[in-house]
Amino acid sequence: MKSLFLSALGAMLLFAGLSGSPADAQPPASDGALVLTVCPSGPDGGRPDRFDGPACEQTGLYALDTQNREVWVETVLPVRDTDLAGHAPLGLVLSGKAASEVWLNGQSLGRNGQPGANAREEIPGRMDAIFYVPRAWLQPEGNRVVLHLSGHHSHVRLRSPMHALGLIPYTQLTDLIAMHYWPALVTLGFFVLGLVFFGVMAWRGEARESSIILALASFCGGGQLVWEVSRGVFAYPYPVHDIRLVAIVAFAFAFGLCLNAYLFKTLSGYSARLRSLILAGLALVMLAIVAMASGFDGKTGFALLAALVHGAGWSLWWALRGKPGAFSHFAVFSGLALLIPIFGGRFLDLYLYVGSAGILLFLFYRQAQALVRARRERLAEQTRAS
Repeated sequence: MKSLFLSALGAMLLFAGLSGSPADAQPPASDGALVLTVCPSGPDGGRPDRFDGPACEQTGLYALDTQNREVWVETVLPVRDTDLAGHAPLGLVLSGKAASEVWLNGQSLGRNGQPGANAREEIPGRMDAIFYVPRAWLQPEGNRVVLHLSGHHSHVRLRSPMHALGLIPYTQLTDLIAMHYWPALVTLGFFVLGLVFFGVMAWRGEARESSIILALASFCGGGQLVWEVSRGVFAYPYPVHDIRLVAIVAFAFAFGLCLNAYLFKTLSGYSARLRSLILAGLALVMLAIVAMASGFDGKTGFALLAALVHGAGWSLWWALRGKPGAFSHFAVFSGLALLIPIFGGRFLDLYLYVGSAGILLFLFYRQAQALVRARRERLAEQTRAS
């Protein structure tokens, strides 16, 4: 998500300045700090004659909207002394939902896709692009950057479609983003193992309903992680970013429902029909939250929070009524729910998957205990029958 990419960009900018003083190590005015002048195309459909006309406006990077429109953007990009004097290759990073052309101090840096006046003329660019910057083209006083952008292939309207603009050491952006996903990727094997193990248990007919629920929970947790890390795996075109965001919300939504389905199956003693009605009510509440929450981070986080609070509330109710095992479920559900407001956006990038793996590990343990008890009871029945 955007928060992870910006943290990765910040780390790269910091790394670039480590050889200088502490002040030099701070990134220059970039991303949200830049002042952008945004203008429509000129009379002939090309670059506007001037960037101070009445149709132009000033805005910040995060407020720049490229969705279903074509714009020209001008800004001044500061450069550190260490960048001017260094020897490592530099790149201009441009991240967002747009096809783009870039000029630096009047020199063309290249294209990412092909901007156009409509969807037919546009060729979608990559979500995260970097353009090589020759040092000879840089100026110490400030560098004029001109962008030609269009985003006619956007499927979902985002509040902040542009994520980053700045000068960094030239690198593969997928490698830079993937570096921050390694802690979360460790849990992927756990989700795959859970899917295979409980899928086999369900196929063999051992506690079939509970095993199916846990297999689905593992699939949803792993699917969400795969879509999350996809931005650091391959440089996808920007229309895929909308699909990625929707997929992350959908998998988180289903994961929360699976957790509650298993909770009610193991603790409630309710009929399948009553359990289905309760889960349907929870799903409606989560759908309302997804519809009302702003931003896909908010949709994912609040929908999952609602599922965890729902499970924690029912677990507490059963614990107060003396239900065996209910208090441990309450502790696990409420503990994961508390991580969401504590870690904010970073929760969705890392702690969600670590926490999801932890709660699944707890449920796997409970399911294993149930299977052992069931086998002992069957063995006792067979002994009595003999």
